[in-house]
Amino acid sequence: MAYNRIHSFELKPESDGQYQLKTRFSKFTNLPELMSMFKECADIKTSDTLPLDRPEKDVKEVVAEPSKIQRKAIKSLGKRASKIRSGSVDPREDNMLKITSDGRKIGLDQKLFDAFICGVDIIIPSLDDTKYSVLEINENPGMYISEVPVIGRECRLGQEILKLLELC
Repeated sequence: MAYNRIHSFELKPESDGQYQLKTRFSKFTNLPELMSMFKECADIKTSDTLPLDRPEKDVKEVVAEPSKIQRKAIKSLGKRASKIRSGSVDPREDNMLKITSDGRKIGLDQKLFDAFICGVDIIIPSLDDTKYSVLEINENPGMYISEVPVIGRECRLGQEILKLLELC
């Protein structure tokens, strides 16, 4: 299959105001042949051919100014990206996927940026070992706590753990 490529300048992800030359896919040059080949193995249905109800959406964009901590963290992400681009960092130690994840954490809540918990599962047995509760804490990219008792009522143990870790 033939396709066209374009060359253009774009801002570097390091957010240092510099540009880099990138080569990207532009378009297929033989689209009818490609569609014909694809239709041999796929059953294509579009919204025009199906009676689907589409919900109305109400988009509200809210722009918040970054805090000093967030600005500093974003600059550190840029420095990390520069080191990765230059090849001076082992990809197992730091990579663009980790930087992207850290950037999302900063955007969600700056306290998540240096969070050290990635997942905790705690099984809490009762005194007579006939019942137990499961406490599950996961960070992906925010802190989610699910307290699911197998028998009995839900407890607020997760909030107490977050307080002890000074994350709440």
